[in-house]
Amino acid sequence: MLGRQRVNRPGEVDRIKAALALRGITVARAQIIDQRRYADRLFKMLELGDFHVIDVSTYEGADVVLDLNRPIPPEVSARFGFIYDGGTTEHIFDVPCAFRNIDQMLKPGGSFVSCVPMNGWPGHGFYQMQPSLVYSFWRDVLGYEVDFCVALPAGQPIEAQAHALKDGHRGNWKLPPAMADQEVNLCYGVTKPLAGAEGRVSTEVQQGFYKDTWRVRGAKAVLAGAGKEGEGAVT
Repeated sequence: MLGRQRVNRPGEVDRIKAALALRGITVARAQIIDQRRYADRLFKMLELGDFHVIDVSTYEGADVVLDLNRPIPPEVSARFGFIYDGGTTEHIFDVPCAFRNIDQMLKPGGSFVSCVPMNGWPGHGFYQMQPSLVYSFWRDVLGYEVDFCVALPAGQPIEAQAHALKDGHRGNWKLPPAMADQEVNLCYGVTKPLAGAEGRVSTEVQQGFYKDTWRVRGAKAVLAGAGKEGEGAVT
């Protein structure tokens, strides 16, 4: 867990219980949060393995102290099979370094799940994340499988209200009018490839929509300029 996450919003515990019940898991409130509303118990109850909290200090009880603005030490490389970001990466100034670190901390075949501000959160953190990050960086550059990518209202994060954010033209990422004036989270899950991860850290990252645009326009420019010496032909 990146940062020690709490379950704070009204009704959130009941929504978690209902979501688990749909999957055949019946739990009590005390199995989800402790008296300080930390969600450690929920993650341990899900039996994901050894549970750790990563943070920049121990002020909330983190047992792995890392500044994700800086390259990680070798001892945490490929250490974790699942990493959850419930609202931490938007507070890290050097976002590219943070995401490279998350990639390096994951084991091959491991999963990263993130739920971070996308729209309507002025002043909350350094950034509001966008779906182009999911498709252009995690998928296109690092080769991850995108398991899901949705926009979800933060106030009432009910699964049925999720708005799918598909790859492609940026028009696919326009929010429904009902979400326009709300705090909206970008929620996505990606899975690291089992093999072929070597040499990816230095790979250049470009936003996919614009890469496609440049490619199409470049091809048209070549065709338009073919055989027109001295008239700006593209070679």
